[in-house]
Amino acid sequence: MSNGSLYYYNGSLYRLNITEPFMLFYDNYTNITYVTTYNDYVYELNGSTIVGKWYIIGSFGYMTFTNNSAIVDSELGYVFLYYNGSTHTTINCQDALSAMAFAGKYFISGTFDPIGIFVFHNLSVLKLDKIDDVYFNEIYDYNITFIPTNVVPEYIAYLNGVLYVASYQGLDAIDLINSQVFYHTNTPVYSMIVYNGSIYAATPNGILRYQLTLPRLYELRVQAEDLIYEGQQWGVIINGTKLESTNSTMNLLLAEGVYNITILSSWIEKPNVTNIILNLDSNYTLYVDYVRPYYYVHVYVNDTKGPVVLRVNNETMTYNYTNITLVLPAGVYNVSLSSPGYSVFPKSIIVELFSNVSLSFNLHQMITGSEITTLSTKSENNNVIMSSANIFNISILVLILLLALFFTVLYKLSKTRR
Repeated sequence: MSNGSLYYYNGSLYRLNITEPFMLFYDNYTNITYVTTYNDYVYELNGSTIVGKWYIIGSFGYMTFTNNSAIVDSELGYVFLYYNGSTHTTINCQDALSAMAFAGKYFISGTFDPIGIFVFHNLSVLKLDKIDDVYFNEIYDYNITFIPTNVVPEYIAYLNGVLYVASYQGLDAIDLINSQVFYHTNTPVYSMIVYNGSIYAATPNGILRYQLTLPRLYELRVQAEDLIYEGQQWGVIINGTKLESTNSTMNLLLAEGVYNITILSSWIEKPNVTNIILNLDSNYTLYVDYVRPYYYVHVYVNDTKGPVVLRVNNETMTYNYTNITLVLPAGVYNVSLSSPGYSVFPKSIIVELFSNVSLSFNLHQMITGSEITTLSTKSENNNVIMSSANIFNISILVLILLLALFFTVLYKLSKTRR
């Protein structure tokens, strides 16, 4: 290509009738050359002869190939040009696509906004009518991961387990197993091909040959300490990739290198360290202590003159006053209270302490066994006293009746004598 024109050379130079050519692609399955253009056309060439022409609405001008079709990306998504003459469009809502490639069992689709690559772990997704992955949290529904890169993916090549992504911004080498960039150069790349077991890149410094191998891998173990709940979600960001877990431990297999690690806050706790730079050259365990905020627990107790015993989980405390204030870290607590000689309601309270709380306990004095005996004794004595008084009263009444009878008899005798 020269000055917006495309030429074919086979002993002689032929100018092809293709306007605004953008990129050339060679299909190793069919030995056919394709040309994409800035005006949304795709041409199929056999030598200098144009044997096919397609108009792709909103074409980005990048292509890749399978054993049964050529694939063109566009603002709509992926357009499949099948070798049998049929076509199919898989709408992809990530509408800022760039270079594409198949890398072993993966399909790689570059994007310029955001800059990086989408890795399709399940190739059958490409056969869908629509991929609704507008937001990053939806791409996992399609078994797709996103790897941010340092360069816009204009050229993608795969060799010996290493994915090469290049553009005028430089070149990245990516380990797809661990989704990480392990090599980067700022040297601009104008084109890139795989040839004879090596990667060749056209640069301002000439043709550079790359034959990178995957770096050594080490285990990074990230251990979260003092989370409130079992199964609570927490996470980290490692070199721009967000990882989350509901287990207290993350076991990551990473390539040797330097990593920028950001520890994310959990639901209510904050990490004691928020960011570290780690030079991973051996297996390493990173301990993250999550710090809980503190809250007030106000305990109010009524109707007691003696000490109260407050039990919080497995810790016991004795107080001689009834308004108690505790300062505790966020968490779940079993709070109970007791006092000698008193019954308590409620017996215990489960407290989910995620803000200041107030608790009330009602105490009622218990009637002891000795008190019951004393009352019974007094009751019996009263009965005895009441019985003696009755006997005395009866005796007086009898005496009065006898005296009345005596005087009546004397009166009658005196009248008889007269």
